[in-house]
Amino acid sequence: MNPGSGGSEEGSTQRRIFVNEPLPPECLDEDGSPSQWFSRNKIRTAKYTPLIFVPKNLWLQFHNVANVYFLFVTILAIFPIFGASNPALGSVPLIVILLITAVKDAIEDYRRTVLDIELNNTPIHLLTPGKARFKRDYWKNVRVGDFVRVYNDEEIPADVIILSTSDADGACYVETKNLDGETNLKVRHALHCGRRVRHAKDCEAAAFTLESENPHANLYSYSGPVSINNLLLRGCTLRNTEWAIGIVAFTGDETKIMMNAGVTPSKRSRITRELNWNVIMNFCLLLIMCLVSGIVQGFTWAKGNESLDFFEFGSIGGSPPVDGIVTFWTAVILFQNLVPISLYISIEIIKLAQAFFIFSDAHMYYEKLDYPCTPKSWNISDDLGQIEYIFSDKTGTLTQNVMEFKKCTVNAREQIAQAGANAHFMLVLALCHTVLPELVSSEPPRIDFKAQSPDEAALVATARDCGYTLIDRTPHGVIVNVQGDEREYEVLNTLEFNSSRKRMSAIIRMPDTGKIYLFCKGADSIIYSRLRLGEQQELRKSTAEHLEVFAREGLRTLCVAQRELTEEEYQTWNKQHEMAAASVHNREEKLEEVSDAIERDLSLIGGTAIEDRLQDGVPDTIALLAEAGIKLWVLTGDKVETAINIGFSCNLLDNGMELIQFKSEENTELKAAKKDHNPPPPTHALVIDGDALKLVLEDELKMKFLLLCKQCKAVLCCRVSPSQKAAVCQMVKLGLDVMTLSIGDGANDVAMIQEADVGVGIAGEEGRQAVMCSDYAIGQFRFLSRLVLVHGRWSYRRVAEMTANFFYKNIVWTFALFWYQLYNSFDGSYLFEYTYILLYNLAFTSVPVVLMGVLDQDVDDKVSLAVPQLYRRGILRKEWTQVKFWVYMIDGIYQSLICFFMTYLLFREGGFASSSGRDLNSRELMGVYVGCASIVVVNSYVLINQYRWDWVFLLCTAISILLIWFWTGVFSQFTSTGPFYKAADHVYGALSFWVTTLLTVLVCLLPRMASKAVQKLFFPRDIDIIREQVKEGKFNYLYGNGEKPNTTSLSSAASSEVMKPPVRPYAQDDERRPIYPPSVAPTATTAGKRGSGNGSDGTDGSGYMGTGTFTPHRYSMDKPVRPSMDRARPSFDRVRASMDRTRASFEATSEFTSAAMLARMESRHSVRPAKRSLYDDDGTAN
Repeated sequence: MNPGSGGSEEGSTQRRIFVNEPLPPECLDEDGSPSQWFSRNKIRTAKYTPLIFVPKNLWLQFHNVANVYFLFVTILAIFPIFGASNPALGSVPLIVILLITAVKDAIEDYRRTVLDIELNNTPIHLLTPGKARFKRDYWKNVRVGDFVRVYNDEEIPADVIILSTSDADGACYVETKNLDGETNLKVRHALHCGRRVRHAKDCEAAAFTLESENPHANLYSYSGPVSINNLLLRGCTLRNTEWAIGIVAFTGDETKIMMNAGVTPSKRSRITRELNWNVIMNFCLLLIMCLVSGIVQGFTWAKGNESLDFFEFGSIGGSPPVDGIVTFWTAVILFQNLVPISLYISIEIIKLAQAFFIFSDAHMYYEKLDYPCTPKSWNISDDLGQIEYIFSDKTGTLTQNVMEFKKCTVNAREQIAQAGANAHFMLVLALCHTVLPELVSSEPPRIDFKAQSPDEAALVATARDCGYTLIDRTPHGVIVNVQGDEREYEVLNTLEFNSSRKRMSAIIRMPDTGKIYLFCKGADSIIYSRLRLGEQQELRKSTAEHLEVFAREGLRTLCVAQRELTEEEYQTWNKQHEMAAASVHNREEKLEEVSDAIERDLSLIGGTAIEDRLQDGVPDTIALLAEAGIKLWVLTGDKVETAINIGFSCNLLDNGMELIQFKSEENTELKAAKKDHNPPPPTHALVIDGDALKLVLEDELKMKFLLLCKQCKAVLCCRVSPSQKAAVCQMVKLGLDVMTLSIGDGANDVAMIQEADVGVGIAGEEGRQAVMCSDYAIGQFRFLSRLVLVHGRWSYRRVAEMTANFFYKNIVWTFALFWYQLYNSFDGSYLFEYTYILLYNLAFTSVPVVLMGVLDQDVDDKVSLAVPQLYRRGILRKEWTQVKFWVYMIDGIYQSLICFFMTYLLFREGGFASSSGRDLNSRELMGVYVGCASIVVVNSYVLINQYRWDWVFLLCTAISILLIWFWTGVFSQFTSTGPFYKAADHVYGALSFWVTTLLTVLVCLLPRMASKAVQKLFFPRDIDIIREQVKEGKFNYLYGNGEKPNTTSLSSAASSEVMKPPVRPYAQDDERRPIYPPSVAPTATTAGKRGSGNGSDGTDGSGYMGTGTFTPHRYSMDKPVRPSMDRARPSFDRVRASMDRTRASFEATSEFTSAAMLARMESRHSVRPAKRSLYDDDGTAN
């Protein structure tokens, strides 16, 4: 007996597993062995093993073109013909880079290996063949066909089909947050045929063949004799169940969690992507310099009758063409620093430090969850400083995802005194659900409700508070304490909720009368479409009006309905349902059709309203991001009214906005829109639902819709699916060529998070899948402002400035060598001692420029948040441009000319004698002059470009400058250095060296200093103005000194970045107020910032009893607007020609309200469709 020893596949869609049965001949090969073996359960997510680490890591590192280039240069240097004096020393920079990267990769992979070992050695109880007992073993030894026994709170080791559980009815509960991010419990059921398999001896006696589909990644689908409800997936945790016995169907890489474990898409920052082109430009420049050297050298030898014919002992190549080729490769070695090998590793070090700073920021630490801001992709921190569009989920992201029952409407009267209607309504709430009650303590008695959604838990808790307490769930039903009397209600069937059905139903047999009822709750539009045709017209109308009032208050609404079934109706339907559940193919579709057939001709009972409170600091964060020029779109699955009211509560919408609709006309402005990054005027907002979004995302309308959205201050997409969220993000990212950020907390936000340039996950109530797939994880939405406006802006500016300075310093050094070639016929002679070339990037200039990328700071965090407009420079991508790249390149070429020719003019007369009487006329000594001056110039230049001068940076700059003098003094003491011997003694004792160095530094830096002075005096940027105000003490109030001024403005006649058009207030009389005036109810969501009716008596709660619309002043929305943030869009007036506004007052017409929509809705599902059923009248399948 060897369960799972082999198997075979029939066709391409099915596998068979033989348990305690011999394999049939067709499943054996010629040798009698199983023809197919299944995947082992041991997994490995690490990239390396100790044996292959070195070769594989080197192989991966040499996928980097720069590393290949420097390996090639190192190999060239081995051959003496190319003139490298010390090939071994020449390999040091490449070895250091490879070693640092390898250590980093080894540390990362070691952590993965430790986790793999820990997971593979997790204990599990496996059936021991022949001994009839379950023995403790490890996950890595689990095989397909094995019997496993899982205990409460243990993780499932593989995909397991449930045979039996400790529950007599075969039910068990699993937590799936490792798979889909949901923390709620889900019910799974054992196979009917396997419920007697309860002991090891039963497993040994069982013999059967399991037919199963092949493994696939869909977490919610499994076709075979069993369904997904009979399958425990690897990674789930067994809860509230003593034990479960199952048979292993899939192991290792074939399990669903592993097939879904696709790594988060590899993201590279925009600067890194653009950097490749700049490196290619440097390659081209290097190629030109090498070609010039080779061609000139070849022609020089070909001319003849030159001085070299008399002073040289023949050419190295022996002929002019060969001389040119040799000189070309010699120049590659000579000018190797033009391609910055250490640039990439420097950027990695900088971004690693920035990630550490983000992680260590105590202001983004969420104490409640003990959760700091956690960077998961530390290589895109600079992208955080260029975000223009943020796409946010609502539930759990802007709100707390902690549901609290607020209101209900029963029999179309809010909280009426009709005891019978109320009692029945509460009883339905206590029966129609999938909640699992758990007794937490008996003294005092306290029951905790484990629900599949927070909404369900809130509804059941409300029923408990009203005297209808769910006590227990039995194999056949539920026990409910009804006003002190415990009753058991038989649950005949439960039709569970999913995103496509948007409803759930429970079929209950009442204990006192024996009648069968179907209770259904779901989205209002779904329930209304299934009500009995022609009945309850007044009730439907008034209930819809109440639900709309609830939704305007930001509450989540549900409808509750019922249908009485006769015994004959139920038995006929149940027969069809059981056949659909037993189907091997298209089970989900058949179950959906059967469920649809019974959920018709419903009678409306009432509706509920649940509050999902806003998180702390959300309105202030959104306002701050808006001032920075960032546009926020909310993508949610909630209904339109709820999303709109939340928009008011969180400062995304205000009363000065109108809803607009547009016509499909020819659009010629998309190219102009891509270049326009100005915030739109706060006059219009767009709200669209999922069905409409599906239409406008089609190719012929997508760009026109995008242009419309760009003209709106706020965009809310409601009732959208996860794929639509990702599609909207992709549309904006690619259509407008902007940087995007998506933020969410649930599994339904993963696609959007992965699609955006930067994905942020919130560690909230819906599990951690969004966090696991994100680039940054935070505890609350409010931390987003600091992450983006402080760390993002700092990182972007630091990386951009550091990169420009890195290219500059290599240009200075390399071109100083190139100018020397003008005077030696481009023969590839070294002006500098060879160690200078090797240590230039590694030691002499690397630390200051890296520290610039790590520690530079124009203003501190408090000022960055106080003046969010500073962020706009990142949106406009002003810190790193090709113009800036070439300005620094040209500056480097100019300074290389000065560095070389200042020394050349000193030496051109043939040298001179020092005070000691020694001649200073050799190439090596001239190289000391040029080299030392260049390094002083470069490090001083970096210092000038640094905003923050502290003792760390000044010390490191001084050490870097002194290091070349120290190296020259020490290295030149060795006789093995040849002509360089005693170079420091010769040069440092000459006054001309110090004077030349001083003059060279002054002449090199003078243009840069002058241009900076002119720019700051006559063309100041925003940051220059703010830094000046910081010096003047205008921001002392941020540190507890002094009082806050009335306004903090960037306005300055000299500012070139901030437009200052006159602010045109949007005026409209009270009778023409747009869309939803928010409620004045002082709920926790709105904190007293609302403005229209919510009272149960139909008033607005303010005492205003007149007619019309009462709209109090919204203090929170009337903050002074910064001039720089309210620029009028140039194309807006032209675009308005293709847009027709809706009626001036959204509430002046009933055409657009959900109440009117629900009241008009036909009960199209109440009439059975004229299509062929899956079953004949006798119940047999077609």
